[in-house]
Amino acid sequence: ETARIRDALSALDAPRFVVVKRSEKAVLVFYCPDSAPIKQKMTYSTAKQTFSGLVAEKGIQATLVDCRDASELDSSVAGVLDETAVEKAHVPLVHKPSTKPS
Repeated sequence: ETARIRDALSALDAPRFVVVKRSEKAVLVFYCPDSAPIKQKMTYSTAKQTFSGLVAEKGIQATLVDCRDASELDSSVAGVLDETAVEKAHVPLVHKPSTKPS
C-alpha cells in the first residue's frame, strides 16, 4: 500500500500531506522534499498543525511522521503501523522525526 504512495510522492517535487490507515492505526505523513521550493516548504510547514487538527476532528487518531525523501516512507510508516510492542497510552499526532539528518 505504501509503495504506490511512495511512487506518487517521488514523482512530485512538492510537499504533501498523506494519511495512511491500517486497521485501528493511522499515520499522518508530512512529506516535504529538500528540493521543494522554499515558499512551499514554509506554507506546508505552517499548515501542518492545522491539517493535524482537521484529521483529529474527523476522529482519526494518527501519529505524525515527517519524511524528506519518498524512500523513507515505507520504513517510517511501517515503524508506526507495524509496532507489535506493548501498546502505550495512545497520544494522537505525536511527532516522530525523520531519521535523515537536516
